[in-house]
Amino acid sequence: DGFRFDLMGHHSRANMEAVRTALDELTLRRDGVDGSQVTLYGEGWNFGEVADNARFYQATQGQLDGTSIATFNDRLRDGVRGGGPFDEDPGADKGFASGGTSANDTDLVQVGLAGNLRDLTLRSQETGQVVTGAEISYNGAPAGYAEHPDEIVTYVDAHDNETLFDAYAAKLPTTTSRAQRARARGHRALHAGTHDGRLPGVVRAAAGGRAVAAVAAPRRA
Repeated sequence: DGFRFDLMGHHSRANMEAVRTALDELTLRRDGVDGSQVTLYGEGWNFGEVADNARFYQATQGQLDGTSIATFNDRLRDGVRGGGPFDEDPGADKGFASGGTSANDTDLVQVGLAGNLRDLTLRSQETGQVVTGAEISYNGAPAGYAEHPDEIVTYVDAHDNETLFDAYAAKLPTTTSRAQRARARGHRALHAGTHDGRLPGVVRAAAGGRAVAAVAAPRRA
């Protein structure tokens, strides 16, 4: 069980830590729930009037070390799918799972599979050098930004415009069978519609589906 915060980057880290502390104080004996097992996660995007800690220290990606509060991992999402959810042509940029050949996408997947840890060491497929997760580039930002995997929600499909099914419809060859398309889907967060191959609509920014489940890594004791 958990609580998801929309635009969590518009909350301060202090605010989110206060929520975490209040939950951790709940016990089975007194409250009927072990609050320490309740997951907190949200959108840790850095933008808008509060961007770059303009008004307070934000609860954004890379700024939640040691809190066990997770942010959605857009790095793995884009590496797997290719491009981004706001591309003008959703079929133009192919990713690791949609027929792309970008070594950077492969690096994003490698880092993502290891929890987007900034101190992780790996051999970059783009440069051939042994680097840290933080040295892998995601549109100029560090791909690895977490201290611990429980600060990450791994997903490739939520409510970022096209569902994964729709994205594959645009990116994969038309000869790709339905069975092959189904095997290409695997989720830690499941978008309504993708699970049974439905298209909720391809109108941009339409509320055609919402994340109905999300799983973060187990919290530290």
